[in-house]
Amino acid sequence: MIVLLRDQHSNLPGTPTTAAARSAAVRTDQRPLLAEVAATGGTKVAPFTLLNGFAATITGAEAAHLATNSAVRAVVRDLPIKRTDPSAAKGTAGGERSSAPRSTSVPPGACPSKPSQPILEPEALQLTHTAYSDRSIPQAQNYVDGTGVKVAYLAEGIDIHNPDFIRANGKPVFSDYRDFSDEGPNAPSPAAEAFGDASAIAAQGLHPYDLSTYVVPAHPLPRGCNIVIRGVAPGASLVGLKVFGEAPTAPTSRFVQAIDYAVLTDNVNVINESFGANPYPDNSTDPISLVDDAAVRAGVTVVASTGDAGTNGTIGSPGSDPNVIGAGATTGFRSYAQTTYAGFQFSNGTWASDNTSSLSSGGVAGSGKVPDVVALGDLGWALCSPDPALYTGCVDFNGNGSSIQLFGGTSQAAPLTAGASALVIEAYAKTHGGAHPTPALVKQILTSSAIDLGLPAFEQGAGEINTLAAVKTAMSVPDSFGSPAPTGSGLLVSPTQLLATGKPGQLQNFDVTVRNVSPITQVLNAHVRSLSTVVRNTTGTVTLHATNPTKTFVDGLGIVKAYTSTTFSVPTGADNLAFRIAAPEKQVSGVNQSPVRVFLINPLGVYSAYSIPQGYAHYGSVDVRYPAAGTWTAYIDCNAGTYGYDGPVSYQALSTAYRTVGSVTPASLPVPPGRTGTLHVSVADGASVGDLSDALEIDSALMSRVAVPVTLRTMLPSGGSFTGTLTGGNGRAYSPAQSTYYYLDVPAGQRDLDVNLKLTDPTVVVNAYLVAPDGEPLSGGSNVQVVGGAARYTSTLQMYHAGPVAGRWKVLVVFGNPVSGLRISEPFSGIVAFNGASAIAPTLPTSPMKHLQAGHTYAVKVTVKNTGNAAAGFFTDPRRNTYATRTLAPKGQTTNVPLPVPADVTPTWLVPPETDTATFQASATLPIDLDVYYGSANSGEPEVYGASNGTTSRATAADAELASGLWVGTPSELGPFSGPAPAGTANLTATAHTKVFDATITSSTGDRWLESVNPTTPPTTPLTLQPGQSGTITVSITPSGAAGSYISGIIHIDTFSDFTATGDEVVGLPYAYTIG
Repeated sequence: MIVLLRDQHSNLPGTPTTAAARSAAVRTDQRPLLAEVAATGGTKVAPFTLLNGFAATITGAEAAHLATNSAVRAVVRDLPIKRTDPSAAKGTAGGERSSAPRSTSVPPGACPSKPSQPILEPEALQLTHTAYSDRSIPQAQNYVDGTGVKVAYLAEGIDIHNPDFIRANGKPVFSDYRDFSDEGPNAPSPAAEAFGDASAIAAQGLHPYDLSTYVVPAHPLPRGCNIVIRGVAPGASLVGLKVFGEAPTAPTSRFVQAIDYAVLTDNVNVINESFGANPYPDNSTDPISLVDDAAVRAGVTVVASTGDAGTNGTIGSPGSDPNVIGAGATTGFRSYAQTTYAGFQFSNGTWASDNTSSLSSGGVAGSGKVPDVVALGDLGWALCSPDPALYTGCVDFNGNGSSIQLFGGTSQAAPLTAGASALVIEAYAKTHGGAHPTPALVKQILTSSAIDLGLPAFEQGAGEINTLAAVKTAMSVPDSFGSPAPTGSGLLVSPTQLLATGKPGQLQNFDVTVRNVSPITQVLNAHVRSLSTVVRNTTGTVTLHATNPTKTFVDGLGIVKAYTSTTFSVPTGADNLAFRIAAPEKQVSGVNQSPVRVFLINPLGVYSAYSIPQGYAHYGSVDVRYPAAGTWTAYIDCNAGTYGYDGPVSYQALSTAYRTVGSVTPASLPVPPGRTGTLHVSVADGASVGDLSDALEIDSALMSRVAVPVTLRTMLPSGGSFTGTLTGGNGRAYSPAQSTYYYLDVPAGQRDLDVNLKLTDPTVVVNAYLVAPDGEPLSGGSNVQVVGGAARYTSTLQMYHAGPVAGRWKVLVVFGNPVSGLRISEPFSGIVAFNGASAIAPTLPTSPMKHLQAGHTYAVKVTVKNTGNAAAGFFTDPRRNTYATRTLAPKGQTTNVPLPVPADVTPTWLVPPETDTATFQASATLPIDLDVYYGSANSGEPEVYGASNGTTSRATAADAELASGLWVGTPSELGPFSGPAPAGTANLTATAHTKVFDATITSSTGDRWLESVNPTTPPTTPLTLQPGQSGTITVSITPSGAAGSYISGIIHIDTFSDFTATGDEVVGLPYAYTIG
């Protein structure tokens, strides 16, 4: 292999006058790397001087490890160069023709050279410098192993007696295991997540597992292809909290109970949360975020996965919470080599790890946060127990019960990071008198010591966890608990992420402090990098034939794949390669076609990327950092046969490079040991609305490099047009293809706020939300309309809100899964306007001087004009200016609700507009708590939690104005449970403190919101208007009351969507009169 270093010392060319200096410089660079190669058994080492690098014979594992070093630009095969044969240049006549390569040997590094010396898995242990089979290599577990630290995780059921959860001294790894799922701790469970979490944290690595028994016959491995599985913190104690049963989802209250138990009963130090949801909007105020924040205040470090929905705009909660450590996922393709997974046989047997996994959720969350760190999530080995009847996910590629599993996702990255947190806590305690670091310091240590992979900040955050550097940094921090002797080259950077919101081109200024916790002075140089220079953009279309394929291969699961391929060129100087595909797949006999996938082979034959779809997306995306220049090959495939895809696949190969933006002063900052320096950063918001995700790169002479994400949010105009682009996700269930936040300052005194969107592709699903400054989604629009009970897709979307409060609003645009696949990206345009809604009623009484007789009916004509860009049905909602508490009419079963609550029982209520408080109460035959959330427009937010008060619980949502639409309540029994939860029943009620419905006013349209309090309300007959069209609603006022009574209120002109189950207050018409 040839190892190329990043710094080629262009200031020291190989001239006679600089040769000596160059030689000294490159030898200094190469010395630690050559020492590592020697320690791992490397041979035939040949250092270079003119080219800063060296050649050596090394294992695949060591090559992959070297590639993670920030000083290394690339590790490539030392390929032989063949003399040109003139006849060979003309091609080959005859010979065997095969549609795909065949595996003839085991890739180097996939199996051990001796069965008695098993490979230490997962690959993450080496990629993060945590552990190697060779203890002479510097590694974190030479210092600490998590002893004395207690780590909890929330997942499904598990076998706590698995042999690798028993320590060498016979003591169990698990200190506690509790069930909050209602099903009992030993009920059948998928279990894969629980085993994966527990393995990543604290598997013992004491027992070998033969991969040859796991793989399919089509891709055999030799017997004795042994591995052992060890966690990042094998000395830590585990607390297993079962919150999921056999169902794919679970109510929020279970998680709140489990986290509360972990903190207050088990006194854990770290909590891992490999789960999440995508509420709209994501305000980090849901019950799980709130209980996580409480855990952090109690001194508990919380780690959460960002999600598995794709890299752009899909971060879920609680990973989006600024107080937790959000972990994204990177690639580790050794397991692909071992299993011939996803077309690995098309490579030369080598692989490149440490790119962003295509399943990793990234982008900018509603909080403005990007992932904090990344770790392996695609893919790595984990434990299982071979009892499929009890642990249904513990099967091998042949469907047989298995002691191991191929695990992945940010669900793996998070527990790896949780294990790293345990190492940091133990390391700190060792040199600080037993004191533990705060959760904020744990996060700061992990982000400051992370390996900057050079990936976009919205994908990698600070970079990949480096447990060795983190441990050394933790042992070196001087503070009130100790002044230990410093070791390593650690820096502590604060803040860990930078965020600013402003107008286009507005200059943003930040101060970043850097504390030197190493033993020597570090000279820092910093700049802000932006991945915004397009080096080459190649687009094209290929055709895939899957029903009757001519080119096939067998994947690692034994499935026959149809494929096609294309080549493209990456020029020298590219820092990032993004490859995207789109395919307009359909259904065959009601069954979705096989997802189309892509994997990349670089010019040297190295397996480099795979799109790893999580469902039916019609889109795929991969990223490669520092791609090798030359001709790349993209293989595009799907399952062959009846449900395969026949048709065009669009692709884009985008090569980009970093450029420096803004300024950082001072240009050079010396920071002595134990001292702190300050960097002054200035950078401008983008010219276009939306989020820019850049990074502050801090370099030091000690070869350490720290990346600090810089997020710049450019606001929408306060009136005017804007544009944006939607791409796609990976088809993950319950997740968006992409969500994008925009910000808007609304001036005081506006009559109405109007926002519309215009799409290029009317076959996609796009929802949008207007979010008030207090976080309430007061409008939820969609381009999908319900006409005659059927969904109709359109290219327009309109939102209104009457009487918007002044302040900073959010406009949230959500692209649904799957996208159409008709194009790689979906441009859209929008318009922000104020006071554009139109409704006039010249004869409407508006003064107390106007007298109306009781019992007499007065007809008022209201002329409404549709000033939006989408057809809409308008109706009236007359309200008094006073509030009253009304009982809400249930929309679902609310009496005698079985406990545990079945999946098909959903207690629901319709909360009307102009409501400032909604109170939900549950009483049961057993102790319960209550979770309530806003369910219209797939929102999920706001969400409120009602703590248990014995057999009753109350949850209250209160704000200046609550989101109108459907609210869902779920009572849960209180765990933990020693067996199946006992049966019981619950009764639920709800009330709303809302403006009084004026029963003296009726109209030709009726009022849809009356359904919220009166289940016998007649169906509405809204006035349906096309854009630009006007119509008339007849309003009838029949006063009732004592003479002299003053009556006032507002006739709201509203809309309602049966698709989103919510509506808009378009404009309000004040009315006032005196009776008599």
